[in-house]
Amino acid sequence: MEQYIKVNEDYFENEDLKGCEILLMSMLEDRMESSIQRPEFFDKKMGDYFVIYTREELSKKLGLNLGTITNMFKKLVNKGYLVIKHQFNGASKLFLPRF
Repeated sequence: MEQYIKVNEDYFENEDLKGCEILLMSMLEDRMESSIQRPEFFDKKMGDYFVIYTREELSKKLGLNLGTITNMFKKLVNKGYLVIKHQFNGASKLFLPRF
């Protein structure tokens, strides 16, 4: 079965985001679409839904090394597109404030 993700066209108008960052945000937003339909992906402390997407999984899908994914995460956090909450013994929760 073929699966597609949609890309927010506004990202191309935004000079803050570059090609791979646009693709990464699109992948996170695609996963968020399913998260908002599942109550276990709602964080009461943050009062918002979150996504679980490991750096390793993104690295494999995008064909980029882990350092590049980490740097992209840092840029997206600094630009306000992403909030990361690290979990003890678990995958980090990724929040998309602009979703």
